[in-house]
Amino acid sequence: MDTIGDRISKARRHLDLSQKELCQIAGITEGSLSRYENNIREPKCDAIKKLAKALDVSTDYLMGLTDEMHKNSSIINYNLPKDLDKFIIDVEKHLLENEFFVNGKKISTTFVYDVLRSIKAGALLSINEIE
Repeated sequence: MDTIGDRISKARRHLDLSQKELCQIAGITEGSLSRYENNIREPKCDAIKKLAKALDVSTDYLMGLTDEMHKNSSIINYNLPKDLDKFIIDVEKHLLENEFFVNGKKISTTFVYDVLRSIKAGALLSINEIE
């Protein structure tokens, strides 16, 4: 059976994120993530929630209560047309490399990934309507 560290690592690699990127999104330290993934330490409840949100998986998945990785598999696992995937990657790069503000506050990395997930979900809904 996979450990919580194995599941964190598997979900991170599935999203093609580096440890550093995941740490920025989840708001945890690289040292902590490394210890979790290497099964040196188990994350506390707060860290599990942050990691689950950043990885778009359920806390049940991370804790080994289910093998279903994604909360909404139909959206996450759908293969987007290549040009749409490239567009999302380009938007991600642009949002992360520049300073943007919403209501006078600089957007966070978590906000960027929430926006990207929304774009992807909206695109998939539109594609389903066309088909």
